[in-house]
Amino acid sequence: ERIVRCLKLECADREQKLSGLVSSKARANSMLKLLGTIEKYQAQIEDRGALEALKRSVFIRANHLRLDSELESAKADDLSGENKRAIRSLAKALAWANNLKVDDDVAEKVRCASEWLGNLKSRN
Repeated sequence: ERIVRCLKLECADREQKLSGLVSSKARANSMLKLLGTIEKYQAQIEDRGALEALKRSVFIRANHLRLDSELESAKADDLSGENKRAIRSLAKALAWANNLKVDDDVAEKVRCASEWLGNLKSRN
C-alpha cells in the first residue's frame, strides 16, 4: 500500500512538472519512464487493483503525449513545405496509434490524422 501511495505521489509530481518541459516528446518520455518505474515495483505490490488503475492512467497519458508529439512533428513538416516528411511522420504515427485501444480522444486524433494524411497525399 505504501509503494502504491508513493507511486501515486510520483505520478502527481510528474504531471505537475510536465508543463515545464518544452516538447511533447519530452513529456511523453517522462510518463513512459514513470510507467517503467511502476512496472519495476509491480511484483512487490499486493493490491493489484490500485496498481493497475494507476498503471492504466499513466499508460493513457503517455500515449496521448506520444501521439501529440508525432502529430506536432508532422505539422512542423507540413508547415515547412516538407510534404513527404509530413506524410512519413503521419503514417508512422498512425501505424503506431491505430492499434491503441486507449480512449475516445485518441480515436478522434487518429481519425483527424487519417484525414490529414489523405489531404497531404492528394497534394503530391
